[in-house]
Amino acid sequence: MSAKTGSICPELPPLATSPPLPIIVVNGDKGGVGKSLIARIFAAFLRSAGYLVIGFDCDARNAHLDRYYRSVMPVTRAYLRHTDGWALLLDGWENSPPNAVLLVDMPGNIGDAMEREMHRVHRGVAKLNRDILHVWVIDEEQDSITLLNRVKGFAPPEQTLIVMNGRFGDSPRSFVLWHESELRDELLAAGASETFVPALQIRPRTKIARARCPFDDLSMLTLSVSEQVDFELWWDDVIRAFRPFCVQSGLVQ
Repeated sequence: MSAKTGSICPELPPLATSPPLPIIVVNGDKGGVGKSLIARIFAAFLRSAGYLVIGFDCDARNAHLDRYYRSVMPVTRAYLRHTDGWALLLDGWENSPPNAVLLVDMPGNIGDAMEREMHRVHRGVAKLNRDILHVWVIDEEQDSITLLNRVKGFAPPEQTLIVMNGRFGDSPRSFVLWHESELRDELLAAGASETFVPALQIRPRTKIARARCPFDDLSMLTLSVSEQVDFELWWDDVIRAFRPFCVQSGLVQ
């Protein structure tokens, strides 16, 4: 599968990875920290690399992954405030083809349930013979660090990526508390990765939001030259931000 006609995202060479492919869980616990944005970026990144991607949107109130991507890839809704929701999520993973990357957009304020269900998820993915890649999105505040510390065991450190969302600072240096934290030192020393994703300029961002376009298929939009340039420059930054982790995880070359 290649990026659709009308896309201005470059295609990426996938690695010939034997199935079953991993489950990418995009998390951050806090509402509004940018989890859905990063899930949408991963969907476009992986689709542009030729992968079959199946989404699981667990945000009952603001289901952006479903809203933006259901027209171009399968997206299942899941409600995780109740134990039955986690069972249905595991069932969805079990029923997915092994050659698909499973992409999960977690809701806000799910930390307590995640701590409670973590052992269950670990047993389930072991039976499915899939790896979990844990992507944690942070803002510049202390609670992003505190909440991550509670669920840092959700995936091994080498399968954990911390994403600094550029909406909350114009460079990694803006995330002072994260850079000064003992948790950062601990995770990076154990093999975790970190990256910074800059904010997309407001004009293309607004047009994409109004049209509910996936990032890898903007064919329904009319973007001015300046808006195309802004998007392309931003997407170049996105690729640079995510490629090292995806290479480390065996998803791209």
